[in-house]
Amino acid sequence: MCHSLDKYRPVKMQGRPIILTGDNKLRMFNKKNLNTLKQYLKGIFRKKPDVLKPLLGQIDISINHQGATSLGSAFISKYLFSDNTQPIIVTCSGTMDVKIIKKLRIPGIKNFLDISTYSDNNDNNFSLKLIDVSNNKLLHSVNIGHVQKNGRMLNLKETHDMLCKKGHEVTYCHDPMTDVTYTKCIFNYLIKIISPSKLFRICKKT
Repeated sequence: MCHSLDKYRPVKMQGRPIILTGDNKLRMFNKKNLNTLKQYLKGIFRKKPDVLKPLLGQIDISINHQGATSLGSAFISKYLFSDNTQPIIVTCSGTMDVKIIKKLRIPGIKNFLDISTYSDNNDNNFSLKLIDVSNNKLLHSVNIGHVQKNGRMLNLKETHDMLCKKGHEVTYCHDPMTDVTYTKCIFNYLIKIISPSKLFRICKKT
């Protein structure tokens, strides 16, 4: 168990998006569904044009990607096992990400951990939670403070901004590199709170 994820360099995977269908199968995103997707996103982010514009731009780049793709099991496997260790994949509210990665059937992944920030009593006091995805077991929970907002969950940026004041070199929310940078930072916070040795023991028990 490492003391920090800072030594790992994020790599942006490029290629047509992989989606999980309603019947629980993987397929490449079809261009004919693009307008429906864009209208859906415009509805969600209608009050956040600063988020919507780059997100739509990233979708266009992915959909129109040509040439070799790094968005697939071969590249992901090479990246994960580059240092000859058994990787543990950490996501932030990444239930769908985990489902897709599992469907890719990449052998040798030790475990999946997911981070979420939730107000247990719906009183705007939020706890940072680390969950073992394999059995949905809560590994650790720590209160990180009060935020006045609607809803019981904080998104990735809201969580990060409560914990870290570093001036990360990021582009925009929902850019894959930004999301990885924020997730790494949050997980580093958890490692410091729990301690690497204790986290290792906790993960071994699950």
